[in-house]
This record gives sequence, structure tokens and C-alpha cells, in this order.
Amino acid sequence: MKSLKNNLWILPLSFALFIVLNGCGVSQKKLDEAESRIKALGATGIPDSLLSDAKLFLFKTKGAKKTGNTAIAKRNMDSMMVYIERAEAESEATMNKLKPYVDSMRISIKKRKEGLSGLHLKYADSIITFIDSYADKGWLRQAKDKCIMIDSMLPRLHNDEKLANKVRPKLLGSWFSSRVPEKRYKALETRKFTFHKDGKFESVEQMKGQTHEFLKEDWKFLSWGTWDMLGDTVMLFVKREKCPRQVFWNYKEKDGRKQWVKNDAPTYDTTITSGKKDRYMTYGYIRENFKRK
Repeated sequence: MKSLKNNLWILPLSFALFIVLNGCGVSQKKLDEAESRIKALGATGIPDSLLSDAKLFLFKTKGAKKTGNTAIAKRNMDSMMVYIERAEAESEATMNKLKPYVDSMRISIKKRKEGLSGLHLKYADSIITFIDSYADKGWLRQAKDKCIMIDSMLPRLHNDEKLANKVRPKLLGSWFSSRVPEKRYKALETRKFTFHKDGKFESVEQMKGQTHEFLKEDWKFLSWGTWDMLGDTVMLFVKREKCPRQVFWNYKEKDGRKQWVKNDAPTYDTTITSGKKDRYMTYGYIRENFKRK
């Protein structure tokens, strides 16, 4: 009787020990928190080599948890936390070194961009905006990369600014071109661009005649907008486009015989805000293909 009583005490103790060793497992909350820490480290730009072990044990922990191997899940979770803490310590040490560098570069870049204007200043500011955003988030590796990028580009932007200021007055006025797209057929394409001193432009482009064995065209497009220079490249920002005519003839079979079939495409007059009609041409291209009117 005494032996049986002792055995009855052993069973609950053994069961309790089993629960301690195997039943606690890994809670989903802790697993989610660990995964979030890994993602946060990745967002800072930490090298993959510092996160590979943590990611491996995250994968193993999820697998063990899914199959109910709680003891294995707990061991993998413990290993994962070790690698996460190592990565966080390494990341913090790196950030402490990067912060003075990034802060110094931000001051230097903002001072060195002085003298830029127009599209050159806009481009520089777009990179600086990225730097500021990354730095504010603590993503100092990405901020450093952008600092190096704009630092190397600033000399070229200043040179492009000088070139743009030299070309700009030469571009003012109207430029006209005419050409025959295909010498075998009678068609004429004309284009006229007018650049104003106040930064506005307008253009007229039209085609009339046969351009292919099976195609005739008669269309006209008018555009209005603003222009600016990026180095020697003329950037056209189209704000309005009008199409007073858009007619095509296709040579094909109709009513049992070959003939020209007319197709009147819709005309329109529309305001454009998406930038989808924006264009660019180099000053060299304009001089080569257009004549001043």
C-alpha cells in the first residue's frame, strides 16, 4: 500500500516536469515580436550576413511550432534571440559611427548646393529629401549612400547649371522643321516650337499625306506648357494639348474591292496634370533639325 502511494506522488511530479520542459513552448506574441525586430533591423540596411542566422532560426522556430515540437521550438527561439541581440548590438555600434558622418555631410551638401537653380536645384533637393527622411527614421546606412551619391554629383550639377545658362538665351524664339517621312509617298510633316523668356512654350505639329503603302494621315496637334533646361537638354512640361483634326485612311478591301477607307479619330482639347505628355530634346538636336523662324 505504501509503494502504491509513493507511485501516485511520482505521476503528478513527472507530469509537471514534462509540462516545464515541453509544454511552455513559444507564444505567437513573442514570435511576432522577434520577427518584427528582424524586419526592423533589415529596414536599417544592416548586411544580410548579420541577419542570416536569426532568419534561419526564425524559420526553424515556426516549423517546430507548426508541428507541435514545443521543446525544439523553444531551443530555436532561444538561439534566434541570441543572433537578434548580436545584430542589434552591431547595428547600434555602426549607427553611432555613421551619425556624425551623415550629420556632417548633410550640412556640407546643403551649403554646396547654393548657386543651383531650376531643375538642377530641384534634382539636388530630391536627393536631399531622401537623405533627411532616412536620417529621421534612423536609416543611416541608406542616408550615407545618398550622401555619397549627391556629393559626387554636385560638381556636375554646377557645370550643367553653367551650360544651361549659356544655352538658354540662344533657344528663345521660334524653331521650325519640315520633312518628308517617306520619299516614295507624298506627305509632309511640319513642327514648330516657340520658347518664351517667361518659361512658357507652345508647339504646332502636323502631318498631311500618304506615309505608307496602306496609310494616309491628316492630323494636327497643338501644345502649351512650360520649359526649362537641364544642362543642354530642353525639358518640355506639357500642360494642355489640343487636337483639332485626326483623320486616317487605310487601303483595304471593302465591298469586294480595294479602296481607301476613312477613319475620323476623336478630336479633343484637354488639360494635362499627370506629366504623361512631357518631352525633352537636346539643344544640339534642335539646331540640327530645326531652323529659327
